[in-house]
Amino acid sequence: MASGLSPFRYGLYRTLWVAVLFSYIGAAMYDVGASWLMVSIAPNPLLVSLITTATTLPIFLFAMPSGVISDIFERRNLLLIACSYMFTISTILGVLTIVGVITPTVLLILAFALGAGTTMIRTPVIPIMSGLVSSSELPAALTLNAVAGNIGRVIGPTAGGFVLAAIAPWAVFFLNSTTFVCMILVLSRLPQKSNVNQQNTLPPENIMGAIRAQIRYVRYSKAAHVVIVRAGLFAICGSSLLSLLPLLAK
Repeated sequence: MASGLSPFRYGLYRTLWVAVLFSYIGAAMYDVGASWLMVSIAPNPLLVSLITTATTLPIFLFAMPSGVISDIFERRNLLLIACSYMFTISTILGVLTIVGVITPTVLLILAFALGAGTTMIRTPVIPIMSGLVSSSELPAALTLNAVAGNIGRVIGPTAGGFVLAAIAPWAVFFLNSTTFVCMILVLSRLPQKSNVNQQNTLPPENIMGAIRAQIRYVRYSKAAHVVIVRAGLFAICGSSLLSLLPLLAK
């Protein structure tokens, strides 16, 4: 039986896991930096809370299309494109902040753009990592990916707070950009078909047809209903608190 750490035996999985961990940390740092920046330039409760909305709304809008696209097209190339896109947007945000021309509207637009990119990254990265280990080690690989996310949520806000106190929000955004450089370097080492489960002889599915199939599944799956309701209630309550905490800290 595979141990919980057995996926680390694979060099590519281990390297990608570290890069994903830094990505999670960078994302959490960005959340802190963006909220604090909005408090600094427009200390309005509505605008501050809209940072969370702009960041998470793309998950609701694009999660299903992103999943379909990652099943149809080559996931490694999708990740390379998404990480390059995220590096560009995060760097633009850092530059606009450091030169002092950032506005609440621009910040919200860039937050939405980063949220869309995050959705495109999170969807294919899990099956790619799963494809780097044997089938018997798949549960351990999925667990370790969740561990990376939790570590990022713990370290990221703390690190972001230190950087904000020592330097400024723009430094947080540039650090977030470097995490995507790490992802690009690691992904460039992966083989073109890094997920064996994606190698099949079936013709690619139509995007709209696949989305309709997803909707049908969610409509008739009682298990999916339970998960959606629980996750939705948790997200509503948790996001309401987190979105306004920067105002209290200020």
